Amino acid sequence: MSALKQRRLMAVLASGALVGGVLVGAVATPASADDYTQTNSAPVISSMVAGLTMQPDQDASSATYTVSATITDANTLLDLDTVKLCMSLTSAADQSCASPNGTTATLITWTRVGDTWAINDGRGAFWTLAAPVSDYVATDTAAQMQFKFNISEAARQGAWTARIIADDGEATDTEDNTSNSVNYYGEVDTNRTGQSYGSIATNASANANDVSHGTIQANGATDIFYAAANFTNGGVTVPNNYSTSAVVTDPPVSTKYALDCNEGDGVFVPSGAFRINTDPTEIDSNKLTTGTAEGGSSALTASCRLSNGGGVPSLNYSGAVTVTVGATA
Repeated sequence: MSALKQRRLMAVLASGALVGGVLVGAVATPASADDYTQTNSAPVISSMVAGLTMQPDQDASSATYTVSATITDANTLLDLDTVKLCMSLTSAADQSCASPNGTTATLITWTRVGDTWAINDGRGAFWTLAAPVSDYVATDTAAQMQFKFNISEAARQGAWTARIIADDGEATDTEDNTSNSVNYYGEVDTNRTGQSYGSIATNASANANDVSHGTIQANGATDIFYAAANFTNGGVTVPNNYSTSAVVTDPPVSTKYALDCNEGDGVFVPSGAFRINTDPTEIDSNKLTTGTAEGGSSALTASCRLSNGGGVPSLNYSGAVTVTVGATA
């Protein structure tokens, strides 16, 4: 046997055993696996764009507003859990939208699983999503998020903070923009109910006490205005007796009427009343300072006195009394 063959045989025998002249192979022990753990890199928010001036209107705003930012994660976007936008009244305490309520805090959330968006205003009403956008690709390390939304009629007037929060389950990054504001919004959703003063003699008057202004929607301090049109019946008109020099104690002249109103009090109080013009006349200011809920409030009332100057046919006369509102200066 050659020396090479002897070496090969020795190698075979070294790896097994001869049993009855048959070589049986040994089972090798598998090698243990090597491993390592990738350290987590916190997500990073950059290029945030906000600085919004927002105008509520009835129900959800007709205008769409956008807050955007670039979200980067060195562990790829697959590492992200959520990216959130908290819109909050800056003077309020809830800058992270822990308790969304629709008036001072609303939360919009992008969730990586499913690449989905959701909005939470605590009410399910007039804050709405408006086709938000993410260019999320799981294997990328950056994506732009565009939070697009409509605001509620109840979003409070004042300065607002936009806060973006990126979370990968182990670390977060937060970016604020405080250059946002919500303008005043006020509206009379349902005007006051017309009042009947009954039969009034010449140079006499009658009162209608504690009558609701109607349903008022407002997101901040509000002034209340009344306007009283001329009263009519067919071709007969009883003009409003208002003049710039008229005071509540002045009776209307013949063929005219006068309407005097005071806000609140529950009854007509001449000392706190205003003579109402055909144009809006302010009867109170700085009401509803904390705003109303969505759908408005009918809690505010006025008491009015209608005075009859006489000199007209004995008929039933009617005229519109209209309530309007405006921002307190």
